Amino acid sequence: MSKVSSDMEINGLNVYSDMLISREYDAVYSSDGSICRDFFLERKDELIIQKNPPDALSFQSPAFVKANNDLNIKSALWIKWLNFDHFGHLLTETISSVWPLLSEQNHCIDNNALILIPSRQALRGIEKLKIIFPEKEMRLLSVADLERPIVECEQLMLAEQSMINKMYIDDMHFVNVRKFLDRYMRYYLKVDLDSTVISLPASYSQYIRSNNPNNRKNIYLSRSLLPERKRLFDDEVEIENELLSRGWCIVHLEKLPLNIQLQILSEANSIAGARGSAFHLLMALDSGLLKNKKIFFLNKQNKPRKKIKDTFEVQFDAQKLDYQNLRCLVRYVEIDHQYPRIRLADNFLISDIVKQIDFIKT
Repeated sequence: MSKVSSDMEINGLNVYSDMLISREYDAVYSSDGSICRDFFLERKDELIIQKNPPDALSFQSPAFVKANNDLNIKSALWIKWLNFDHFGHLLTETISSVWPLLSEQNHCIDNNALILIPSRQALRGIEKLKIIFPEKEMRLLSVADLERPIVECEQLMLAEQSMINKMYIDDMHFVNVRKFLDRYMRYYLKVDLDSTVISLPASYSQYIRSNNPNNRKNIYLSRSLLPERKRLFDDEVEIENELLSRGWCIVHLEKLPLNIQLQILSEANSIAGARGSAFHLLMALDSGLLKNKKIFFLNKQNKPRKKIKDTFEVQFDAQKLDYQNLRCLVRYVEIDHQYPRIRLADNFLISDIVKQIDFIKT
């Protein structure tokens, strides 16, 4: 294997020469048969490997056939992660993997480029990716659909991740989130982004609760209407009712159109809530809109003697947000519940939490 820099290279896009792609293992190997782990999604202290591939290919295996060169691939872009099923992972790891398609320097990825996607990831987003980039005639191919068990690729391009879970987020990741969501709303959700008037249909008013409907400056991002599998928060309704009485607005972002979600976040001065993907949407706001916002974040407690930042803290620090991170939540599973839930740790009182949240609006 050789990793080379192309004259046409996008900054952060690497080119690997003479690679072997395994259909069975959704993995990439160098020409000597050794696995190349760069092509797996990286998170802090782990790689996400789907099919337990061997560390080396056996050249004596029946799967390894040096077939005619017509079936080899000249050039392709490898997408590590493509998941539209979970909004938080879409905004983080998916955009971290597909950003070369958004780059203004993408002259080295032409409209007829071959895009290779590991099999499981292809199932979770390949058709949506086609819709989001309608001007490109990209050939999107699942590794499962390769014509041979092992296919050679002369030049395989791979983007460096613009964020790694619990480690870092590059400044360009925030730019790419805005670019991606613009396309996602315009082409997939069919939102008229050119309209200067954004109105909220009356049917959505139930998802924005306030004693003063004209005041959405202090908002609490609720999880209480999420499906049970999304880790419901036991004490949340009581916290919401107390905050309502103090002039806060309770917002269920996931029930609202995406452009309305962004408008509500951009107009708020104070934003509070328990950890969840809604806070990743702050990545779509530019620094000017974030400058004077105050964030109160209810986070899960660290394990004893394990004081590491989570992905949200890494994001907030990278965005230079004014935030308080209160580690007050614990995860638990009850026998009669199929899914995990979260609750306040025993040493935290609802009344104290409400007072601390309410203080940031002053």
